[in-house]
Amino acid sequence: APASLVSQWRDEMETKFDLEFHIPTDASEWSKRLVVASIDSAKGARNQQALLKMQHELVIVDEAHNLKNHRTQNWKLVNALRKKFLLLLSATPIQNDLIELFNMITLLRPGQLFTLGQFKDAFLDPKDPRKCKDPERLKLLLKAVMVRNRRTEVGIQFVPRRAATVNVDLEPEERRVYDLATRFVRSPEFAQVYEDNARLVAMAILKQVSSSVQSLAFTVDEKLAPRAKDGPAAKAIAELRDACHAVKKVGKAERLCDQLRQDAEKCIVFTQYRRTQTMLEERLKLADVSFVSFHGEMSRPEKDAAVAAFRSDRRVLIATESAGQGVNLQHCRRIVNYDLPWNPMRVEQRIGRVHRLGQTQEVQVVNLIAKDTLEVALLDLLDRKIELFRLIVGELDMILGRTRVEDDLLDIYLGSKNDDEFKKRVDKYGDDLVALRKDYEAAKALDARVLDGVGGGGKAPAPPTPTPALVVAAAPAKKAP
Repeated sequence: APASLVSQWRDEMETKFDLEFHIPTDASEWSKRLVVASIDSAKGARNQQALLKMQHELVIVDEAHNLKNHRTQNWKLVNALRKKFLLLLSATPIQNDLIELFNMITLLRPGQLFTLGQFKDAFLDPKDPRKCKDPERLKLLLKAVMVRNRRTEVGIQFVPRRAATVNVDLEPEERRVYDLATRFVRSPEFAQVYEDNARLVAMAILKQVSSSVQSLAFTVDEKLAPRAKDGPAAKAIAELRDACHAVKKVGKAERLCDQLRQDAEKCIVFTQYRRTQTMLEERLKLADVSFVSFHGEMSRPEKDAAVAAFRSDRRVLIATESAGQGVNLQHCRRIVNYDLPWNPMRVEQRIGRVHRLGQTQEVQVVNLIAKDTLEVALLDLLDRKIELFRLIVGELDMILGRTRVEDDLLDIYLGSKNDDEFKKRVDKYGDDLVALRKDYEAAKALDARVLDGVGGGGKAPAPPTPTPALVVAAAPAKKAP
C-alpha cells in the first residue's frame, strides 16, 4: 500500500476483521504471517531480498494503478514475488491508455490478454491508445480476472460537500510584508543571488507569505539572509526581515478565532507550515479554544493520542499536511484551509480526511483567503475552473493526471509583472484545465465502454497458454515473462 495508508490498513483489518497485521521495521520481520507495508519499503534491498525468498499465500496491492508501467520497480517487484494468489485493488484501472490495463492484468494472469503485440493488434486503435476496437471481446477476457463494483451498484453514497470563502483584509503591517516579498521574488537581484535554486526559494517565499508572516520570517532569517551579504539584495532582505518582525496582529488568525468563539462545532484547521501551526496554537490558547496539534514530527503513538484527544474533548485539530493522508477523521465534518496548497491534490487530500465513507453529515470546507493576494487567483482556479469542491471523491487525480500545477503556477507568477497580470494568466491557464476536465469525462466514457458489465464468473475466451483458473480478482499468481 502507499506509505500514507499502511497504518490505516492495519487498523481497518483489526477493527473490521479481527486480524492483527504487523508493520515490519526490519528485514527479519517480513516473515510474520500477516504483514502490511508500503511498496517503497518492500523495494529496499534487504527487505526485497527477504521477500523474494518467501512463499506467499496471498499478496494484496492497494492503489494498484501504480503498477501500470511494467518498466517500474513496483511492477517488477510484484511480478517477482512467489505467491499463490494476487489481489489488485484500484478505483481507476484505466487512467491514460489500455496498455496500463494490459500491464496490470499480465501481473494477475500472464497471457490472459495475449502478448503485448497481439493485444495491440486486437484492441488498440492505432490513432488513439485510449480507444478499444473490440470492447465486447475485451470484457469477456476481463471477466475471468476482474470484479468491478461501482458506487451506484453497491449502494455507496457520499454526503454532499459545500465550500465557503471567508475573505480577510490583511493588517497594514502584513500588507507591507506581502508587497515586499512579492516584489523581491520578481526582482533581478533575487535571480542573481539565488541563481542555482531560485525557483525553489521563490516557491517557498510565495507559499509562506500566504500562510503566515511567522513562517516567512524564519525563512528570511535562516535561509535568505545568509546568502546575501551586501548589495541591493541584502538591503531588500533586511527590509523584509524588519517588516516581518514588526507584525503584531494577524488578520487571518484573528478572524479564525472570532469564528471559533461563535461556533462550538469541532473543526480541523489545515496549514502547510509548522511555524504557522505554532502561531495558531498561541492564538487559540489566548482565545481559550481547546485544541490539539498533529504534525509529521510526531511519533505514531503521539499522532494516535492527538486523534483520540480530538475525538474526545478537543474542539480543534490544528494539522499540517501529514494529517491530509491516511488519517480517518470522519467524526468531524468541517475543515478550514488556513492556507491553500498550490497542488490541488493536497487540497483534495485534506477534504478526504472527513469526506469519506462513514461521514453522515454534509461536509463543510471553509477557505480563509487574504484579499488582493495571489490566493484569490488560486482559489478561483480550484473552485471555478477545476471545480474541486464539487468533484466526486477520487476524480481530481484522474483529471489532472501528470499536470504539474505547482510548477505551472510558479512559471506564470514569475512571468507576470504584477498580481493583476498573474490573475489574468491564471484564468487563461484555468481554461486549459477545463479542457482536461472534459478529457476526463471522455476517459470515463472509455472506462464505461471497456469495463461496464465486467464481473466475476463469466466465460472468457481461452488465452493462448493454459493457466490455472482464477477466483474473481484473486488470481493464482504466475510470474510474467
